[in-house]
Amino acid sequence: MKLGLCLAAFGDLDLATALRHAEKFGPLWLDVPTDTTFGLIDAGRCADDATYRDDVAGALRGQQVGCVSNSRDAQLLLGPHDRHTDPVHQGDAAAKRAHALT
Repeated sequence: MKLGLCLAAFGDLDLATALRHAEKFGPLWLDVPTDTTFGLIDAGRCADDATYRDDVAGALRGQQVGCVSNSRDAQLLLGPHDRHTDPVHQGDAAAKRAHALT
């Protein structure tokens, strides 16, 4: 069994810096969040910018990535609709669902 670490713990950092911090914990499976509230990876930019996508792939080369997700953004649609998702979009459940669908 291998332990994992979600890079959301370093969500206020850029990807390269977060990976340097994660290396201090030894070999781990990494969960890589692409939530819009973090500055780690811009999923929209990955879709549109091949150079940026290659840079992200290069930064993650050699890492053991177990999951890439945007769970906080997805919670706008699926819930729960509490303060946890306010950094993505503030409002009641209906407003958050509407934002998720745009």
